[in-house]
Amino acid sequence: MVAQHLEDAVRTDLSTPPVGLTDIDRFVLNYKSLKYKTEWVEFADVQDVCKKLGVDPTATKPDGSPHYTLPMIYDPSTRRTVVDSHAIAKYLEESYPDTPRVFPPGTDALDAALGDFLWSAVR
Repeated sequence: MVAQHLEDAVRTDLSTPPVGLTDIDRFVLNYKSLKYKTEWVEFADVQDVCKKLGVDPTATKPDGSPHYTLPMIYDPSTRRTVVDSHAIAKYLEESYPDTPRVFPPGTDALDAALGDFLWSAVR
């Protein structure tokens, strides 16, 4: 697998690597020893790139228009796109079970409860 990993490229200091949630995706891909290629996408181009790849919007804006976000991966071996760091990690865990595990077995319920709690605290 050589996944295509897309992330925002809005930075002012190009001498340092980007830091953010997309680092989680790279960590999981590296930890699982999966080959991938990072493609930088300018913020203004995120919607066009997602539409071109057939990715569904991740949310709806207050005016009702679709909202597209990154990070996203495209897995050419399954021809699937996956958006959101947590969903990407879960997808890689399920699709590549012979690689090191990211989530301990039997923790899906705990993972879901923690996710629900964290998102309710952020909103």
